[in-house]
Amino acid sequence: MIHIFKTNTFFKQVKNDLGATINSINNGNLLNFKIPLPPLDEQEKIAEILSTWDEAINLTINLIESKKQFKKALMQNLLTAKIRFLQFKDEWKETKLGNIGVFKTSSVDKIIQKDECIVNLVNYMDVYRNTHINSNLKLSQTSASNREIENLSLAKGDVLFTPSSETPDDIGHSAVILSDMPNTLFSYHLVRFRLDIKNDIVFLGYVFNQDKILKQFARLSQGITRYTLSISDFQNVFINFPNLKEQQKIAEVLTACDDEINLLKLKLENLKKQKQGLMQKLLSGKVRVK
Repeated sequence: MIHIFKTNTFFKQVKNDLGATINSINNGNLLNFKIPLPPLDEQEKIAEILSTWDEAINLTINLIESKKQFKKALMQNLLTAKIRFLQFKDEWKETKLGNIGVFKTSSVDKIIQKDECIVNLVNYMDVYRNTHINSNLKLSQTSASNREIENLSLAKGDVLFTPSSETPDDIGHSAVILSDMPNTLFSYHLVRFRLDIKNDIVFLGYVFNQDKILKQFARLSQGITRYTLSISDFQNVFINFPNLKEQQKIAEVLTACDDEINLLKLKLENLKKQKQGLMQKLLSGKVRVK
């Protein structure tokens, strides 16, 4: 029975009975709802079929969570040199971010000015939701002056940080620009970090989102209702990194983990769609089971 109340047919009846100003239904409405009800033995068979999909969905959800936990542990070990690949022997270097690149704030907002050029804009949430950004990401548009376009553009290898948050534990999220993004700027809610030395850009997306870095951001942040990081704070954060070839190997392994997780997420979405399609057919009588 529970599956019937998740079908489009049921939701259409709910929608039809909603009031013009008050979005609610009463017991009288519910008592008058009509639902297709097959014989008991057919109900049991339908429930068995749908339960099979539920089991597959729950199994995939659990598998995704397990893969995420595995990746998190792997990041902690690989990005702190606790575990290393046998072919790499060079010592990792430790330095402050201010020693290997330049931080830049922005003045670009979402307001379009008539006398300025239209540009693409990477916003706070674009960085918050992604560890890597490329030209495929759908961005909002705004306007900017020629001076802003010259000074606040984004290039392959740039790293964007979120310098503010409601809590210290949620500050300093970052995303690496994976490809050249012409006519694209970053908003005043972000900070750009442009490195002076060559690094693997995929590796950077992982290393800046590890706990060791995020804990430094949390410790340096200041505020009461809103916590912020200054340019000086960013410059004083310590980072450990290996040579380029070891960076590339670490990035390769962690990317493989992400690919597995993304495939499982795609599988999960397909299972949910399949179940929804089955529900519409089996619970409406369009397809019968014997």
